[in-house]
Amino acid sequence: MARIGGTRRKAPTIGQTLGEAYGHLGRAGIAPAGPPVVVFHDRLAEGERWDIEICAPASRVGTPPSGFQFRELPGGRVVTTMHRGPYEAMEPAYRAMTEWMGEHDYEPAGAPREIYLTGPN
Repeated sequence: MARIGGTRRKAPTIGQTLGEAYGHLGRAGIAPAGPPVVVFHDRLAEGERWDIEICAPASRVGTPPSGFQFRELPGGRVVTTMHRGPYEAMEPAYRAMTEWMGEHDYEPAGAPREIYLTGPN
C-alpha cells in the first residue's frame, strides 16, 4: 500500500502519485519547493507491498485534494549518499550507509528517504 498523507491507497506507482501531487500544486498556484521525496516506512522483501509516503515539496500550505495532506517532514542529522543508475541497483548505496553508520556508532532514528534528482529514465 502507498501512504499519501496518512491515507492508504491501493498501490499506485510513485510516478502516478507524484504526477497527481504536482498537478494539484500547479492548479492551486503553489510552487514546488524541491525535488520529490519518498519516505520508506517499511523496507520489506521484494514483491511485498511497502508502506511509503510519496512527497512533492511545496513552497506553502494549501487545501489538499482527497487522499493527500500538507505536512512538514521532521528534520535532523542524516547520512547521505548519491546513487547514479537504475533504481534496481540501489542496494549497494544503502549497504554503504549502513556500514558507515555501524563503524561510527550511529543507529537509524527514522525512516529512510530517497530524494529523486532525475526521473526514472
